[in-house]
Amino acid sequence: MGKHAPKGVGFGQSAAFAYVLPLNSRFSIAAGIYAANMNWGSWRQTDVGFAGVLAYRVNENINLYAYGSKTFMPRNNPFAFRHDPFPVFYDRPRDRIGAAAEFKIGNNAVIGVSVEHRSY
Repeated sequence: MGKHAPKGVGFGQSAAFAYVLPLNSRFSIAAGIYAANMNWGSWRQTDVGFAGVLAYRVNENINLYAYGSKTFMPRNNPFAFRHDPFPVFYDRPRDRIGAAAEFKIGNNAVIGVSVEHRSY
């Protein structure tokens, strides 16, 4: 990580709680809240928000999803510093919205494709 990496040991916590509701044999929804905190040297990142997913089962081999998440933390909050030790590898988007598809191939393989918009 180089000479600019934080010194010492990092400590993090995360929690997520969700409720999943099947609407019928094809549609289901899930909604929940999440919280995450990371401390490492002088670097600290805290996030709290909610997320949701809408799932549609086309047939036994194809599933479609629409999902999104929204943070409650303000953009310039005192708990999130932008001096990340590894910004490319561990950058959390503030908000995201997207769609995904899963294609089952045989009994042992699944291919997934997704596209999403992230705001930082």
